Amino acid sequence: GMYNMGGGEHQNTANSYIHMANHPQQQHHHHHQRPPTTSTTATRKQPSRQRSSSSKRASTTTTSSNTAISPTSSFYRSPNETDHSSQPVQQIDPLLETITLQVSSVSLQPLSGNQVVTHIRTKTDDVTTRFIPCVDFLVNCQQELRQGLQIAQRRRVTNHGRGTRTTTNMTPRQFHNTYVAPLPRRFERSNQSIMARDHLSNAKSQLQQLVKDSAAAIPQGCDHVKNAFLGGMRENESWGLRKWLSKHGGAGSICNDLEEVMRTVKSLKKDEITTKRLAEMLRPIASQAHERLRKDVPQAYQEQSSAHPYLPFFHRLEACLNQMATYDPEDDDVICLDDSDDEDDDDEDDVVAVVGGGSNTTTTTKK
Repeated sequence: GMYNMGGGEHQNTANSYIHMANHPQQQHHHHHQRPPTTSTTATRKQPSRQRSSSSKRASTTTTSSNTAISPTSSFYRSPNETDHSSQPVQQIDPLLETITLQVSSVSLQPLSGNQVVTHIRTKTDDVTTRFIPCVDFLVNCQQELRQGLQIAQRRRVTNHGRGTRTTTNMTPRQFHNTYVAPLPRRFERSNQSIMARDHLSNAKSQLQQLVKDSAAAIPQGCDHVKNAFLGGMRENESWGLRKWLSKHGGAGSICNDLEEVMRTVKSLKKDEITTKRLAEMLRPIASQAHERLRKDVPQAYQEQSSAHPYLPFFHRLEACLNQMATYDPEDDDVICLDDSDDEDDDDEDDVVAVVGGGSNTTTTTKK
């Protein structure tokens, strides 16, 4: 319970306003709960009812409000937050306040051990609130547009005048209006409780652009409309929806930060108690995101197959989460082989950093 048990009406109201300030999207829940001042019986009963409902909501939102280090992160709340939030929430460890790390991709100023842990918690939450929603959308679009194309191209016999002729079920324009045009709005609807507002609106406006691009292919036919939206790989670069995932799934930035933090942590003295504590704090956070990634991305899309271009960033993201989840300075003499040499990141600015057992090599690979 956030609230004092002493039934103080003002205390409860003040707390409810603090709660509203922290969670702007929930204000409407509170209007009917402000304690009425007219009837004394109602005022006496009110606090207990308000306490239970507010604290229930508060408990589901602890993570998003506490891990927010950017103003945008406080907007979103995943419906299954308890399933992925990195517990325990935001503990300041006095031992980790005694060390500082220089992580230039994150901050120009040195960061304390606790700030590094907080930042990694925020970045791994992006796996669930950015990367996975964008992957789900791409997977669903591929399946639905392929099915839609089959339906649109089925031929039917129509009678006219002196005979019969066969026509397709849908014209390319009908196919575009039915299957492609509604997609940006659907993406927004299904992710507004999961993604931060600015990430959501940027991703949606890029989808609207893809809808326009695919409309330009209407004269060429339904399959061209589908391909213009879904995209794929061309001359080692992604385009269409695949490129959209590279940009809006946030995985590039997650990988860069995790890899640099790992390089920094590995350069610390392995027998220091602070190094051991830092690694101990980072392992469960990365492990939880790693499990979530393996569980939520369909198995077929995790394969490295020539049948379809596998997901941009998936293998790099999986490798760096796994490395952080398993790093223990006390047994770091094990050489860890990284499978990032067959990486799939296809945008010009993606540099694949392979952090192996003590040696830092940076390679950019194309397939």
